[in-house]
Amino acid sequence: PSPGNLLVVSDEAGTIHFIDCSSGQTLQTWTELLIPVTSMVSMRWMDCVAIALLNGEIVILGVQYQEGSTLTLIKRASVSAHARVVTALSVHPTLPVICSASDDCRAGVWQVEPTKDAQGQTICHIQTLGHFKVENRICVGASFAEPDFGHFVIACFDTEKLRVIAPA
Repeated sequence: PSPGNLLVVSDEAGTIHFIDCSSGQTLQTWTELLIPVTSMVSMRWMDCVAIALLNGEIVILGVQYQEGSTLTLIKRASVSAHARVVTALSVHPTLPVICSASDDCRAGVWQVEPTKDAQGQTICHIQTLGHFKVENRICVGASFAEPDFGHFVIACFDTEKLRVIAPA
């Protein structure tokens, strides 16, 4: 299967399981995080998974798989994104950009740039494109908004109002 045919799930200990959707077989288990996972999104155009953690970190995990071989997982990057738990992630549909929400009352926008290290391995650099304070509201959801995906929407705890943010 390609990365689009994998189900990626985690447990409360931070163990991530990659499951073949066709057979239901667990192809790989990744146990390096040791911190509970709070959100995951596929970055299919980079063959990666973006992972949000309870400690405010975002991790980019590379996924390599070819039919008949083993699944290879490579930690490509990580960033201390928020002061508290990252509650949600969303991936831009056409750009290497992620938005995040956190219970630190902030939303973040992150650019993920793949590059090569000295050994020729693909790694990623994550740089902030902006942090946005949502006054007195714990942010619990994040999504890029149509029609041009130039904005993203943040959902906050204890309110029905959505916040639309347009990064400069």
